[in-house]
Amino acid sequence: MSIFSRLFGKKKPTPAPAAPGPSPSPPPPAVPQPPAAPSPPAADGTIRVEGLSYCPFAALVAPAGAGAAGQPAWAFAGKVEDRSKFKPPANEANVDLKATYGAFMNLGGRNVLIVIDKAAVQPGTKDWDFIHKIAATLTAAYPSLDAQAKAALGVLNAVIYTKSPLRSFASVAGGWFFYDVDEFPNATAAFAASNIVHDANHVWQDRNHRPHTGPEAEAACWQLQVVNKDALGLQPYEVTYLQGLIADPGLSKKRMEENP
Repeated sequence: MSIFSRLFGKKKPTPAPAAPGPSPSPPPPAVPQPPAAPSPPAADGTIRVEGLSYCPFAALVAPAGAGAAGQPAWAFAGKVEDRSKFKPPANEANVDLKATYGAFMNLGGRNVLIVIDKAAVQPGTKDWDFIHKIAATLTAAYPSLDAQAKAALGVLNAVIYTKSPLRSFASVAGGWFFYDVDEFPNATAAFAASNIVHDANHVWQDRNHRPHTGPEAEAACWQLQVVNKDALGLQPYEVTYLQGLIADPGLSKKRMEENP
């Protein structure tokens, strides 16, 4: 017996390789998570969510006449921060969101965040004022909305104003509505507020295991806008437009596919 045999014993036979099994399933794609609950408001009314600041939407604009000589008549308590975590899954859209302003609106005792892309909208501009009007309109309308509209808004975490290659859309995984500001010129504040209700309802559909895409899902959301027309203050021509989308599936499909 060799010295190696005395030290280590006989060499064990190499086991046969195991038969190949099924390939492991790929990990599920990462989905965006809703923001954490906000901390109690500070003395100036601002809240912090996951370390980022959000001011009351009323602070988006200052009362008429505010501002010293030579200064703009608007004031904004928020600051530019990186909120790039509000990024939809890759299969939904390509949204490059980095430097943003933050505000919030209280709907039925629940804070819904407002995120404004710095690259798309600047304080003091027409679009900036319009975002304030949308929040004011929706907040005033909320008590008179029906139960389904309130349920829809109850699962909405944030409205994100930006520009993207796609039309406005709901990112149901995070409970976010990405509102393309290129659509503002064709909307009143009331209609824009109703669009938030519409896309919040897509989030509600998904959370309640109902189809949230396709003509039937869209029709249900358009119908929710129509049902709440008085509370939201929609004009007759806006209601007629929505009813036309509901009545004509071909028109609604074209609307979903067209660019702003």
